[in-house]
Amino acid sequence: MKKTLKTALLILIFSALSCKAGAAVLDSKLLKEKIKKDVEEQVKANVKGIIKVEITDLPYEKIETNEGKNGKVEIEAKINNRFFNPITIVRVNIIVNGEEYKSFITQAKISVYDKVWVAQDYIKRGDILTKVALEEKEITYLPKTLIRKDFDPYTHLSEKNYKPGDVLDSNYIENIPAIVKDSPVSLIFKTASVSVVIPAIALDKGSIGDYIKVRSKNYRKDYMGKIISENIVLVNI
Repeated sequence: MKKTLKTALLILIFSALSCKAGAAVLDSKLLKEKIKKDVEEQVKANVKGIIKVEITDLPYEKIETNEGKNGKVEIEAKINNRFFNPITIVRVNIIVNGEEYKSFITQAKISVYDKVWVAQDYIKRGDILTKVALEEKEITYLPKTLIRKDFDPYTHLSEKNYKPGDVLDSNYIENIPAIVKDSPVSLIFKTASVSVVIPAIALDKGSIGDYIKVRSKNYRKDYMGKIISENIVLVNI
């Protein structure tokens, strides 16, 4: 009787081992790593920065197929990549020997990081952007118009007030103009035969080619002139 029970137990163990040997087991760690890699690659195609993905809701602890080591098992994960969404649905297909074996959906949390220009002190509207530094920040929920590392802030002015820690936004900066409002300029009066230069004060700001208003203290009069160079305004008479 004991011998019969022992033989039966050995047969059960052997059968269980045989089943395991003939199956490919995909555990949750392997599934998450493959899904994460696929999602990262898809997001990188449209989103600039360092992409980090977390798989937050996997419906299986493991998936067991009927294929052994010689069977070809593939894991494909796809997202809707037309629009970036920090919390997105992932469709996962398990393919065995070229045929779909199992399909399910899970959820991915996507975070984006990059080096951006950040205010280090209070910056007033009209200030040159000198009080800034590059910092790596999570930019997942920040506007796409934020200013990243390939930018020279020292040649730009702020068009709004910034406080320490604020990320610079390209919607609120401009190039330093050729002439700044209230700055001294040289005002050239030009005729066909003669040119006269007098000092004046700019009443507007502007770039080369712009027309601005200037004021001559000598003549106590305002003129409209064209910016032809840095701090030089031309008035044709």
